[in-house]
Amino acid sequence: MYTIGNITGGWPLKCAACAALLMLAMAAGGCITRAQTADKLLANIKTYDSQGDYAKAVQTADQLIKTLGAANDEPTRLKAAEAYFWRGYSNDLWKDRLRGGRRISPDVTKYRDAAIKDYEAAIKMDPGFVEAYFNLGLLYYDESDFEKAMTYFTKVAEISPETPQARAYIASIYAQQGRYDEAADAIEKLLAGSAEAAIRESRRLRGLGRIDEAIDTLEKAVSLYPNFALGHKELGFLYLFHRGDSARALHQLEIYAKSLPDGDEKTGIEKIIEKLKGYSAP
Repeated sequence: MYTIGNITGGWPLKCAACAALLMLAMAAGGCITRAQTADKLLANIKTYDSQGDYAKAVQTADQLIKTLGAANDEPTRLKAAEAYFWRGYSNDLWKDRLRGGRRISPDVTKYRDAAIKDYEAAIKMDPGFVEAYFNLGLLYYDESDFEKAMTYFTKVAEISPETPQARAYIASIYAQQGRYDEAADAIEKLLAGSAEAAIRESRRLRGLGRIDEAIDTLEKAVSLYPNFALGHKELGFLYLFHRGDSARALHQLEIYAKSLPDGDEKTGIEKIIEKLKGYSAP
């Protein structure tokens, strides 16, 4: 006899327990195998797309969707969303190839509709699937259906503010509609979003000790956006505290100081500038 919790039983109970454990182990093993198979199929889809073999990509995506089966848990649901997205993307690429020939194939509409259906399926399974929203926006933008395109690009901007491409298309749509004030506002948000992304990336690199890359990220940002005040400030302190380069620090902080209104921060920055001028003097 042996005991499981407060239950004491003989051989039949022991056999039932072992069988249950075996079934759990087999189920776990099956899940691992299915996940591995799904990852392999997904990698194959991307390879076929890169090779321009869209028929095989779509067939492999069909197999992946069948392999995943009913998406009853979140990991499987997200993987299924990815599967639908990549099948949609393969159909999208296939559509573009057929449309780009000397004669437009009548199958263009078929692949276009299939792409839309799969992108929408991906979004249904994963409402935060930025790439699916963006590709739908692109598809409708290319067809000059700016109302639908705007809906999807706006959604991308809401979900992922650090994605500048969406705001670029929003600005383009406004401009093509003659709504120049709104286009200018979208461009301003585009620049601000790109600048903020540069700050985040620079801080991430700095935290990893990759100072040269952090500096390079901000140097590129301030060259693109000369009025990017915070970029000049962070560059100044990177040069000062991480490189000991007082001349470059002075240059960046002087630019930053000019952007500041009168107040404590400006006074503080100007004091640092005066100190740096003493060190940087020949």
